[in-house]
Amino acid sequence: MAELDEKIYSKLNTKLENMGDGAEEHHADTENPLPPNIVKARYTDAKDAFDIQWGKAKDAQTLANTEFDKYHALLKTTETMVSNDQKLVKGIYGIYNEKLRDYGIKPEKKRPGRKRTTPPTA
Repeated sequence: MAELDEKIYSKLNTKLENMGDGAEEHHADTENPLPPNIVKARYTDAKDAFDIQWGKAKDAQTLANTEFDKYHALLKTTETMVSNDQKLVKGIYGIYNEKLRDYGIKPEKKRPGRKRTTPPTA
C-alpha cells in the first residue's frame, strides 16, 4: 500500500504558499509583467484542493490500516484454528490414513524400515 509522505505534502504546500505570496507581491510589476495565470488565487485554490484531498487520503489510509490490522488478526487466528484442527484430524485417523485426503491433508508415506540383517553365526 502506498504511504502518504508528510515531507512531500509539506514541501508542496510551502511552494504553493510562496508562489501565491510572490504573485500577490509582484502582480502590478510593469517592468517584468507576469503571465496572466500567475495570480495568488490560482495557488490558494490549488492549496485548498490539495489540503482537502490530503485529509481524505489520510482518513482513507487510517481506515485501510485499521481494516488491514483486523484482516491480519483474523488471518492469524484462522490459520491457528485450521492448523490445530488438522493436527486433531491426523491424531484421530493417523498420519498414514487415506481419509486425510478428504480434509485436504496429504497423508504421509510409510517408509520402509531398515532391513535387518541376521548376525553371522560363528
